Amino acid sequence: MTAVYFREGSKVKKGDLLVKIYDEDLQAQLRRSEIQEKMLAEKLGRQRVLLSRDAVSREAFDQLQTDYNVILADINLLKVRIAETEVRAPFDGVIGFRFVSEGAYVTPQVKIAHLIDQSYLKLEFAISEKYVSENLMGKRISFETQGYREEFFATVYAVDYRIDQSTRTIGLRARFDNRAGKLVPGMFASLTLITDEKMNALQVPTEAIVPEMNEKKIWVARNGRAELVPVVAGARTASSIEITSGLSAGDTVLTTGLMHLRQNMAVRVNITD
Repeated sequence: MTAVYFREGSKVKKGDLLVKIYDEDLQAQLRRSEIQEKMLAEKLGRQRVLLSRDAVSREAFDQLQTDYNVILADINLLKVRIAETEVRAPFDGVIGFRFVSEGAYVTPQVKIAHLIDQSYLKLEFAISEKYVSENLMGKRISFETQGYREEFFATVYAVDYRIDQSTRTIGLRARFDNRAGKLVPGMFASLTLITDEKMNALQVPTEAIVPEMNEKKIWVARNGRAELVPVVAGARTASSIEITSGLSAGDTVLTTGLMHLRQNMAVRVNITD
């Protein structure tokens, strides 16, 4: 290997030259073939004039034409082989660690570097077989990763309806638009499959729910006092639950100190995000 044209951690575009392999022997063969091609082209031109005057046989002219075509093919083959000594980026991406240096002997099996396309990431996960009858294609998922206090969204693009006999699950793949470059391949994520979406749904943190007998209730602050109101719960996620009845938009929901609250107790509310 005669040259390395990339830096570890750098961004590259499709077609950028990354590595150059020794090609002096091929370049020498190409120069020789190009000289031969020029000589044969000149000779072929003269023979064509002689052929028009019947001063040379058709057989001799055809043989010269064949020799010329062969040298052209040799030149094209050498150019292809020389191009193969230039390792170029097959797609836009980010270069990871480099595994070779200038002067190293390399073969097609030698790893040069990692090139990663981070613009779109694939998420692989599995869900219970009870969802096998659902139309899962195109469904959205929400997910979170360590290091980001942010919710991301992806779209399911492939479903493997073959049920895993050991886990009784089906596999799914979702695609995430990562052109902002926030996430990297290999990260673990906790996710929620969104099977249904409702506009303007009222949601509260799951810790706000107070189970009481066969009911669910929520503490709210009204006019500076605590009030325990019965509610009807709907769909839930790992961190929130939908309230379909019993609350109104703008109600102040109490989520801490619930064990110490009493009906009509005076409360001081600290609003948190």
